[in-house]
Amino acid sequence: MDKDFGYLVYHQKMYPYCIILLRIHPQSPEIIYTTIIQVLKLIERQNIDLKEKFIVSDGKSLRIRKF
Repeated sequence: MDKDFGYLVYHQKMYPYCIILLRIHPQSPEIIYTTIIQVLKLIERQNIDLKEKFIVSDGKSLRIRKF
């Protein structure tokens, strides 16, 4: 739920291996878990190299930017 990662990468120039931001409105830990699994499956199916990627997802689609 913390969106400071974008600020750290783009303004503070701190570069982690990868960032995945979930744009969801969780009502329970189960929804968060299910969404994470869906995102990881999308990444695996599309054979995405995660290095230096900023990924935003709602669990159904991915938006990917290199940082």
